[in-house]
Amino acid sequence: MTADEYRLWVEQPSASIFIVAAHRRKTPVGQLMTSQDDYAIAARSEDPAAAKQVMMWLIETGRVDPERASHS
Repeated sequence: MTADEYRLWVEQPSASIFIVAAHRRKTPVGQLMTSQDDYAIAARSEDPAAAKQVMMWLIETGRVDPERASHS
């Protein structure tokens, strides 16, 4: 787990599903959350409320560009 993933998990424990999905894809969690591929969409659909919290955290901490997030 990277330092960013650990911080994400500490602040948003429900993010573990997205961290695991990112590891399976060998993709940064922020990139997974903004991706349009089927795997990312499936991971987000597991818990839409958790996905929104994770995305907000990524935006607030500067890990995802808000403009890019608005297109996901």
